[in-house]
Amino acid sequence: MAIKYLALPGQRVSPDQFWLGLAIIAMLDGIRVSILGGASGFISFLPILFLLSMLHTNRLRSVGRSGALFFIPLIVGFLAKTLGALIGITLALFPVMMAKVEETGVDMNDDAAVAGVLSSHEFNASFRAYIESNPHMVAELAPNGLWPAMILFWLVMFGFGFWFTQMRSRAGAL
Repeated sequence: MAIKYLALPGQRVSPDQFWLGLAIIAMLDGIRVSILGGASGFISFLPILFLLSMLHTNRLRSVGRSGALFFIPLIVGFLAKTLGALIGITLALFPVMMAKVEETGVDMNDDAAVAGVLSSHEFNASFRAYIESNPHMVAELAPNGLWPAMILFWLVMFGFGFWFTQMRSRAGAL
C-alpha cells in the first residue's frame, strides 16, 4: 500500500489508512524525540506538523468536508503539548523547590509550616531568583517535559482520529 497520502495533497484516505498514517507519524515523532532529546525544538517538529496537516486535510477532503478543519486537532494538540511540557517540568522542579524549603529551616514534617513557606511571597521571590540565576539547572530540567508533552499531544491526535474516522462521505467528495 502506498503511503503517498501522508505527504501529497488531494489523496483519498480511508479510516484504516488514517489510523495507519497517525501511527506512522507518531512513530516518527517518537524517533525524533529519542534521537534529538532536549535538542528537539519546534523546528524539528515542523515536519511532523506538515505530515499531520496533509493526513488530516486528505481525510477531510475524502469525506467532502472543508480541509480547513485540520487546524482544530493541531491547535488543540499543540495546547496539550504545551500543558504536558509544563507538567513534566513542574514535576522535575518540585524536588528542587522542596530542597529550597528545607534550606529555610522549616520542619518538613509540619505540613502547615511547609505550606506557609510555599505560599509566602518572600520564598517565591527568592525561588524565582534562584531559578533565573541557574539557567544550567533549568536546561537540565527542560527535557523532563519532552515525553509528557509528546504523550498528551498524541492522545489528542488519536482522540480526534475517532472523530475523523467516523465522518461519512458527503456528495462531492474526492
